[in-house]
Amino acid sequence: MDLVIRALNFKSIEALEAFASEQFQKRFGRYSFISAGSLYLTKDASELLAYNVKLQLSLKKGGDVFAEASADRYEKALLKSMHKINRQLDRYKQAHYSSMR
Repeated sequence: MDLVIRALNFKSIEALEAFASEQFQKRFGRYSFISAGSLYLTKDASELLAYNVKLQLSLKKGGDVFAEASADRYEKALLKSMHKINRQLDRYKQAHYSSMR
């Protein structure tokens, strides 16, 4: 499973990309039904919660799941969006894999 990281309107730093990749593999690497992931990072200087993260996971059955989060740091926004995705994945697993038990 691959993670594509795109920074919009600014140049991303390697440490941030490494953190994102590590967290992605830690939280989603065990799921065989995830085929790919996209992470969009944006910065909006006009807002208090200036760092925005949009996370999209492509699933083998049933389409994609999305989550967005904003925070005062990228790391916080990333973890918030991953938490939202985890809740969606729990519902996805119940819907598609509950009959396999």
